[in-house]
Amino acid sequence: MADAPTRVRLLAADLYLRRAPLRIPFHFGNAVLTELELVSLRVQVDVAGCGVTQGASESVLAPLWFDKDPTKPLARRRAELLASVRRAADAMREQDAASLVELHREAAGAVAEGARAAGAHELVASFGVALVEMALVDALCRAQDTTLHVALREDLLGLGPAFAAHLPERPPERIAVRHTVGMGDPLTGGADVTDPLDDGLPQTLEEVLRETGGRYFKLKIPGDPEAAVARMAQVAEVLDAASVDYRLTVDGNEQFGEVDTLAAFVALSKSTPALADAWARTLWIEQPMGRDETFDPAIAEPLAAIAADKPVVIDEADATDDALERALELGYSGSSAKTCKGILRVLRAQRVIGEWNASGRRPAVLAGEDLTCVPLLGLHQDSCVAASLGIAHLERNGHHYVRGAAHLSAPERTWALKALPALYRPLADGTPALRIEGGSIDATQLCRHAFGADFTPDWDAREALE
Repeated sequence: MADAPTRVRLLAADLYLRRAPLRIPFHFGNAVLTELELVSLRVQVDVAGCGVTQGASESVLAPLWFDKDPTKPLARRRAELLASVRRAADAMREQDAASLVELHREAAGAVAEGARAAGAHELVASFGVALVEMALVDALCRAQDTTLHVALREDLLGLGPAFAAHLPERPPERIAVRHTVGMGDPLTGGADVTDPLDDGLPQTLEEVLRETGGRYFKLKIPGDPEAAVARMAQVAEVLDAASVDYRLTVDGNEQFGEVDTLAAFVALSKSTPALADAWARTLWIEQPMGRDETFDPAIAEPLAAIAADKPVVIDEADATDDALERALELGYSGSSAKTCKGILRVLRAQRVIGEWNASGRRPAVLAGEDLTCVPLLGLHQDSCVAASLGIAHLERNGHHYVRGAAHLSAPERTWALKALPALYRPLADGTPALRIEGGSIDATQLCRHAFGADFTPDWDAREALE
């Protein structure tokens, strides 16, 4: 065990952008995406006892998810996300050397206050802090020549020595992939596929089942109960026909206007014969209502009735460090683990849920979710956090909607195939694609070196932002 948390000081931060076209348009809520913007951060960090080290992080820039206010122009929402990163970097850089937890404590409030003053949502402020924190963790692990899991067990981040009790003894060797079925995704061949891709990767749900051996699935549903049940029945028909011992989660993406509508969806799902098996295999419902309605005290009683049948977890409403505790007390059953909301928020949630479950109250879950993490850095770091916490199955969708690692530069693609052969396989044209076998991905190589493998981004292949 380390004597004390490692003190770090942020010296410099540079922001970059790259684009990744989507092979399949992605629907969530009322948004449809055809391209992803990836924002990358390169930092110079003074790590106590180790000198100056470089760190990096990357995440999808998703303005339509972080702020769903339809009255705001997309350009403004995008600019607010980038501003939150700059604001977080400035706040961290102004501080003296301290542990990561101390840096977060001092900076998060200032970043949130700046976001509010600019008219941005609290979740937007979380994104900036998240990107900087991940880069700092990367630099710390590289400087100490240690893995994230060891850094957590030895309290190098400053979470407290008791945090180790909430970790597995070692990360799992494999993590199951929970495949996302978007609202517009084709389920079978024929009429479902109007534009066959023929690009070496599965396109329909049937093909995903056949080619990956998947057992976990996440279904995006609309906020209309009848439409949601109809879509769920279509998906269930494909899954049931495959004779797979599957598990399902459903994501409302804030589409349910009120708790009574959610209750109607649950009641209709339970009474629909075509969903008898699928509903029994459904693990939880994710963020059904809008983030602003999530914590309304008036929903406590109907939410309790729903949660008695299916757990309900928050996602977009997890916009502040205390959101999970508030949600649990109101009747929700957990939250989503997403590094785009902050690695320290995810780690805090691990402790909160561990203590909650130890108290003997209704079970709570930390759900492994994905804001379209794509190879390499974003996918690696998010998956490494999940593995270090022992999360058994993760929603992974970025590798499906983006054609593997086709958006990377040639040196990055070469590195992926050479350094991580258990994680990536070459397509016919040599493009690396995530290697999913038996419905899972290899986690050993991600957890063996630093924070998500010893990867140095090709900064020249990115657009530098002022």
